[in-house]
Amino acid sequence: MTNAASEKSIRAREKQRLKDDQTNATVISTLMRTVDGRRWIWLQLERMAVFRADEGLDPMRMAFDKGIRNEGLRLLASVTRHCPDEYIRMTQENTSVQLSAHFEEQDDDRDDTHTVN
Repeated sequence: MTNAASEKSIRAREKQRLKDDQTNATVISTLMRTVDGRRWIWLQLERMAVFRADEGLDPMRMAFDKGIRNEGLRLLASVTRHCPDEYIRMTQENTSVQLSAHFEEQDDDRDDTHTVN
């Protein structure tokens, strides 16, 4: 014999999960439509170490970092699932930002070494 109350609560949870999934898709899509939104997503992914390898030897720190990275991977999965083309655009935009920052740092280093007193 099945419990009708249990089935009702299961249906309610499933309905809420679907609603939450739709909200997630809407928010991600809205953010990814703008340059600022894509930059914000990129910064979150960087902060959550999605693009870095694990570092360190402290097991507690590594476990903590893996938890943060896992959330970043969830965000990345949402972005690539709902906005694959915008993900590519975001990657291109932020690669150029990082390259220009890198070259500016190199220019600053050169200016310091070639200063005439």
